[in-house]
Amino acid sequence: MAEISRRALGKGVLGLSMLGIVNLAAGCTTAGQASTAAGAASGSAAVKGGTITVASGVDPVPLNSVKGAAALGPQLVFTALYDNLMRYEADGSVVPHLATKVVANENNTKFTVTLRDGVKFTDGETFNAQAFATFLEAVKVGGGPAAGDAKPLTVTVKDALTFEIASEQPNAKVPELLAGTLGAVPSPKQLTAADADVAPVGAGPYVYDKAKSTSGNTYTLTRNPGHWNKDAYPYDTLVVKVLTDPAARINALKTNQVNIAELSATQAKEGEASGLTLLRQAQNWAGVNIADREGKLVPALKDVRVRQAICMAFDREAIVKNALGGEGTAGNQVFPKGMAGHVDSLDSQYAFNIEKAKSLLAEAGFAGGFSLEIPAIDGITQHNPLIITQLKAIGITATEVKVPIQQAFAQVLGGKFPLVPGVGVSTPVSLVNEMISVSAVWNIFHTITPELAALVTTAQSSSGATQKKAFEDIGKYVLDNAYFAVWGHSNAIYGLTSKVSAAMLPSTSLPALRTYKPKG
Repeated sequence: MAEISRRALGKGVLGLSMLGIVNLAAGCTTAGQASTAAGAASGSAAVKGGTITVASGVDPVPLNSVKGAAALGPQLVFTALYDNLMRYEADGSVVPHLATKVVANENNTKFTVTLRDGVKFTDGETFNAQAFATFLEAVKVGGGPAAGDAKPLTVTVKDALTFEIASEQPNAKVPELLAGTLGAVPSPKQLTAADADVAPVGAGPYVYDKAKSTSGNTYTLTRNPGHWNKDAYPYDTLVVKVLTDPAARINALKTNQVNIAELSATQAKEGEASGLTLLRQAQNWAGVNIADREGKLVPALKDVRVRQAICMAFDREAIVKNALGGEGTAGNQVFPKGMAGHVDSLDSQYAFNIEKAKSLLAEAGFAGGFSLEIPAIDGITQHNPLIITQLKAIGITATEVKVPIQQAFAQVLGGKFPLVPGVGVSTPVSLVNEMISVSAVWNIFHTITPELAALVTTAQSSSGATQKKAFEDIGKYVLDNAYFAVWGHSNAIYGLTSKVSAAMLPSTSLPALRTYKPKG
């Protein structure tokens, strides 16, 4: 049996879905796991036993994990209400939580999960293997963003505390899924309740207080006295305030209306000058997905020299300083430094070089340049002017095509555009599954070669040093073949008032609930 140890599975970021909007998390260098879960780390609140208030830029509704998204606000609320079968540690490792052990077979097609004994949902129902099996089937047909991850999986209940997850293909991502939405198991009674979206029933450290909550504005959660590890969470009440405006979030922090809030890169200096504690964590990679690698829309892109020229067209240091507000690290690899798959010697493979880029275009027969289209989506593709300017410097004319946000997924994933700006990063396993494999949603034209396919299979079916080497080989392959013009990795930034402390997890790019604690 292959086992997942408690050491880092590789670092990363809880990642993102649409063009880098939402994140996916710390990486995996191993695939199956064992090890007993340690007690959760300490909780939070301005005063122990009191209330801690967190500002979320995203409304966490629906509060039903069958339908719920994996954005930052819902992550916090789902953790509080449901707990998770697995959890991420500060070093990026995935370890058991409501599960006590997860063991994978040799090729990551089966995972045997053992649950913690004595856990109950807040309605008194017992948390058991059948509850998970019922939940997984509900997710498959529930229409939520986790449905795609759930559909290839089947569950066999072995006994009250043991079940086996089988995957159609090798799937090293399963432990990560159990640390996310698929590990946020509700009471079986909630699955059939008419008010399931607004009356969550889980086994987490907190319970939803509907009477003190206002949908779309404020969500109040109170301590679950029957939680298996309640002493790990010092606050009696957790309040989540929805503040979509970044200016409103920092003002709420500065006036002590909230204790924790996400800040933008441009607000970092203001936050520090105001005496806030800032937490930073590398997250999404900024850049361009050169999706049309076979030249179906733009024949020039089939030539690797053209794609390499595009990679050399971007001044990464200037982009991080100006476009990312200095809050990030320049680099040309999809795997950031510290994550499995990153190779230090490849950091400067595509150094900014306009003349070299022009020379490569000329060698490929495009000395006169060519034209292509990129999507313009309100609120998402804010770096388009930068892309247009820097490509123009090497002779490529990029023209924006307006895309209504309601049609963004359909048009972009439907293969209408050869380049897609602003793609996000995830864990090594998720990045391979969602951006590189032949079936990956962000491998828009489903480009694959026999060599890359073999590397992907190894990464999905192995563990330990073998898997780590596969990630490195994949990273080098997509870099050599210029699949992505990466500029660097931006920081997720959170501000904390002086009354609380917390820790950022590389897995989720937000301070984890179990790290919240009073300070001073």
